[in-house]
Amino acid sequence: MTHRSIKMKLIALCLFLAGLTVTAQDTYDFIQLAVKDGNATVFIDGTDRGPAPFFDGPLEPGIYQVRVTAPGFEDWSQAITIPSATALHKVKLVAATTGLSITSRPSGTTVWWRNQLLGRTPLALNAIPTGPQTIILVESGYETLHHAFHVTGKAQQEHAELIPSTASCVIRGLPPGATVLLDDVPRGTFAPAKPQLPGLVAPLVLDGFKKKKYTAVLRYRDVTSAPVVLDLSEGHGEVHLSVYAPDKEVVLRSGKKVRCMLLQEREDGSGLVATGNTPRDHRHIPAEKIERVQDIEQP
Repeated sequence: MTHRSIKMKLIALCLFLAGLTVTAQDTYDFIQLAVKDGNATVFIDGTDRGPAPFFDGPLEPGIYQVRVTAPGFEDWSQAITIPSATALHKVKLVAATTGLSITSRPSGTTVWWRNQLLGRTPLALNAIPTGPQTIILVESGYETLHHAFHVTGKAQQEHAELIPSTASCVIRGLPPGATVLLDDVPRGTFAPAKPQLPGLVAPLVLDGFKKKKYTAVLRYRDVTSAPVVLDLSEGHGEVHLSVYAPDKEVVLRSGKKVRCMLLQEREDGSGLVATGNTPRDHRHIPAEKIERVQDIEQP
């Protein structure tokens, strides 16, 4: 055997031994996972093994089915053979998408998500990750709404009801013909609820106000009621106002006088109905007791 052939055989033997050494160093009997996204859970052969990051070993040789789940992401799965040539498996989760329909009242409301303008309702989305989400709905004349919900990963519909940014109120009172003032601004006049019942007044229903407190008064001719606070801070309020300003006087044959704000002849012609400060404050005056009816001089 020549010197050259001996040298070549020695080199081949060294390379063979070196290869055995590398193989021994690069095989691992454990599973180690690094998951970038938080709240991930690791399953091995279908069994919950706890949160990521994950390490388990030493393991018996074989094939292990590994699955990683996290809210808002698609599942990651892979079959890992032990011994494995990989010491660390880096798991990158992909955001899950779903079919989502968003409607609102009023329709046409602007929808924002994570500082992104998504469009106007009704809106169909397929790029919202599963899990807890919040969208912001903005529309002129309405309060901005933060709508929180849970994206299930399946087809779903979310509906949002926006609250008007203005307030409304109901004002009841007497007499008909009296004017309602809020913060000294006329807002409407009372009218009879029914022509045949002039003493029964229909309430005033008003809207378009700022959400705050107002001072409400009722003015009838030259008489003004005591002020009442009307609180519209919560978007709605009710108040009752009345003022007593009689302008008619029935003089009875006995010499007594009956003052009233409304005077109406009875349908059967048997007398008059005199209405005072409320619908219940009225008198039926027989015709034979009436001397005359006269106006009250206003101061």
